[in-house]
Amino acid sequence: MKFANIYQSISPATLFRWHAALVGITFFLELNNAVAQSSGSTPPGIFEEWVKKRPREKVYINTDRNVYFKGDTIWFNAYIVSGTGNQLSSLSGALYVELLVNSGKISELKIPVFNGLAKGCIATDHTIADGDYSIRAYTRLMRNDPASFFQKNVYIGDSKVTHIRSSILSSSHMQNGAHSVDLKYTDTNGEPIVTKSFKYDIIVGPDTLKSGTSSTDGNGSLSLNFKSSSHLPYANIKVELNNESLNTVVAIDRNSALDLQILPEGGTLVEGIQSRMAVKCLGPDGYGRNVIGEIVDNLGVKVADFDTKHYGMGQFFFVPEKDKTYTAIVGDKSALSTKVNLPAAAPDGVTFSAYTNIPDTITVRIQSSPSIFSSKYVWHLVGIAGNELVLKKDFTLAGSLLSFKIPGNGLPPGVLQLTLFSDKYEPIAERLVFNYPIIKASLTISNLKDVFLPRQKININLHSEADAHPVVGSYSVSVTNEKFLGVAEDDEHTLQGSLLLCSDVKGNVEHPNYYFHNVDDKKKAQLDLLLRTQGYRSFNWKDLKDEKKPSFSPEGLGTVFSGSAKTLFGKPYPGADITILSIKAKLFQQTKTDTLGRFSFPPFILADSVKITFKASAPDKKRRLAIEIDSIPGFHPLINESYNYMFNNTYQTHQLADIFNFKNEQQKYGGGIKRIDLKEVVVKSKQNRLRSNNYNGAGRADQVILGAQLKPCANLSICLAGILNGVVFKTVDTDLGVVVAPFLTRGGPHSRPMQLYWNGLQIDLHDYPTYLEQNIENPQDIESIEILKNDNYTSIYGAQNRGVIVVTTRGNNLSGNKLNLSTRLFQPTGFSKVRDFYVPKYDISSKIQKPDFRPTVYWNPSVITSSKGDVPIEFYNTDDSGMFRMTIEGITPDGIMSRNVYRYKVQQ
Repeated sequence: MKFANIYQSISPATLFRWHAALVGITFFLELNNAVAQSSGSTPPGIFEEWVKKRPREKVYINTDRNVYFKGDTIWFNAYIVSGTGNQLSSLSGALYVELLVNSGKISELKIPVFNGLAKGCIATDHTIADGDYSIRAYTRLMRNDPASFFQKNVYIGDSKVTHIRSSILSSSHMQNGAHSVDLKYTDTNGEPIVTKSFKYDIIVGPDTLKSGTSSTDGNGSLSLNFKSSSHLPYANIKVELNNESLNTVVAIDRNSALDLQILPEGGTLVEGIQSRMAVKCLGPDGYGRNVIGEIVDNLGVKVADFDTKHYGMGQFFFVPEKDKTYTAIVGDKSALSTKVNLPAAAPDGVTFSAYTNIPDTITVRIQSSPSIFSSKYVWHLVGIAGNELVLKKDFTLAGSLLSFKIPGNGLPPGVLQLTLFSDKYEPIAERLVFNYPIIKASLTISNLKDVFLPRQKININLHSEADAHPVVGSYSVSVTNEKFLGVAEDDEHTLQGSLLLCSDVKGNVEHPNYYFHNVDDKKKAQLDLLLRTQGYRSFNWKDLKDEKKPSFSPEGLGTVFSGSAKTLFGKPYPGADITILSIKAKLFQQTKTDTLGRFSFPPFILADSVKITFKASAPDKKRRLAIEIDSIPGFHPLINESYNYMFNNTYQTHQLADIFNFKNEQQKYGGGIKRIDLKEVVVKSKQNRLRSNNYNGAGRADQVILGAQLKPCANLSICLAGILNGVVFKTVDTDLGVVVAPFLTRGGPHSRPMQLYWNGLQIDLHDYPTYLEQNIENPQDIESIEILKNDNYTSIYGAQNRGVIVVTTRGNNLSGNKLNLSTRLFQPTGFSKVRDFYVPKYDISSKIQKPDFRPTVYWNPSVITSSKGDVPIEFYNTDDSGMFRMTIEGITPDGIMSRNVYRYKVQQ
């Protein structure tokens, strides 16, 4: 999904039209040609062959809580599933987890996956800003579809309590050459804060673009404008009033009006046939907006009215007439309004509806115009779930209305994509339905009292069942002080909500857990309405035209190193000796290249930060060779478009006063961490008798370092790390692993590595370790190093805004003995260390006197029930009092998901 579409209407199910002109004649011809070329196989048959080559995985991340303080550890576990039944996946052995903020990536982990299960933790920093952060997770296989990455929000901060709330009246848009944004400020009771003078800062990325003072009007509204050349998609509007502050994240250059879609069920609208129409309306903040509207024809006559009462969604019925067009007009309480034209109705065709109001049953209803049902064509109904074919039904239309039932117990749980095909397998209409799980699973706790004492030991037993039978399953257990949850239960990301719903539906699902607890007929109807307004993300029938193989295959626990050996003229060299060496990993292995000059080593399980040297040599030791390494799995490059809806000011919606007051109490007992900032050290160098390959001319640079200034050190990166002005060395991910590269400090979170030129030759980024860390040159043999930062120096290199480092050696000859292409140094992404959650035992160590105010009392990501469905759990309360919540959720190897929440009180 492109980021530009986030604040537009969410895509519906693929809209097919009866006429080939509307559906796309080209697609039909290609589809029919594909059928003819497959010896008469049907599109479902083609689909089965297509999907065999494209396995699919889903990921769900569960965290111990949703609100954290700076310096806290985020504990999480992960479930990776595949197939229609969401069974624990055996495909991937590695999971990538990232902590993101709206301006970039904060941290990243690679953790091992065993039989679809993984666990880990993310350490947060005391220096990061307060606000919403996003946890993103994916496997290498999921990189074929970045929109499938798992994402959830957490709040991190030590902010003071604030009674200010904000709402976005219009997101940032261009007006008179500047960005303009309108916000409304209220108190915690929703009353407008009128005619008050606010101090404000407008921040984009690391830069404060504008500061000042402005007053709200009589409605509590505040209009601000600013200019920005940044490519970042968000701005932070920070305001302060009476020593209380609030930050609001707004999108830059987004639609500021209401965003309305009117969607006929199934995607088709036919003259003279009643259609059930779904309505979706979004506000400028990208969230559902409740509106009142009406449908008028081209003569101005009202033919229907509607409202959106459920997260901006609603419905109405109407019959389109011949030679008429229709328009929807809506407005809301904030005086925003819009109007859109309804899709044109076809003179002949079919409408396709599905109803799920009968338990465990899908009722299909097909209406057709006379010219259609009189043709006696054979129609086809195909169902897809989890990228697998789960339903195929052929039938004829005996009249204007056909209705039949599909048992839900024969279909997998979750989102089902139903597509109606004509006799020629032309896709005519499509509909998403949700099949609630048939198997009833439960998690029960015994021996949990209503009230406990501080530091009291709790001994309980967890019992898991499915259809009243004990089951073995893997579960996570989190016990948290309720005031640290920070998110209402409806808004939480849960196992079922994520894997059964959100992972298969385009766009943002507001309040995803709303549809999975205390389920009744009303919620089922509302979920059905959601699926009529948001499209199926996983598969489009047009994808069958794509014969290309996926770019990424599943990654196992071990990293496979492969590549080739060639002569210096680029010719493959069979029989070369290939050595792989890592002192830290105690790794030393050898192999030979095959007849094509290719080599491959068995998989290695690597820890993080392990550097590996590859060397190619000819058997006679006389011929010089070059070694090339294939792509190594690593982190997915950060793409702003994949952030989706993540930064949505969720922390404003909950009163966090108790949390921050509690944090202040905790800091009294040594919870705070002191930090000392060192002053910048500037080293100046003389620029005399300089030999240089600088394209600008010797010495024409922002900083020059002579080789004589370089003290003996392990490698060039260490030599330079402390003496370059305005340059830092950071890690960056490449297709060949992690690379330590120089960056300009002024570049911001999205800056690119500085270009490196060695004796006039530009060096590829993945070769930086060879030059900066492997010491192909003794630092004492370097003549000069010139740092180019300003555009007047870097423009000749085409490197504006990123900087250039020019290295000139005494030999000044890349073809000499100094350069050894037969040796390469890489740092592949290895597994991060996984720590265990610490649980104190007060009955054993009675001498523990330090106050215990841990927000998370207990966290266990790997609670495995026995064949009888039981497992004991024990932990100790903290010193805090109040209500505590125990959340348990997990899955069986067969994909049966369950979740339960328990509460108890702690008091003296």
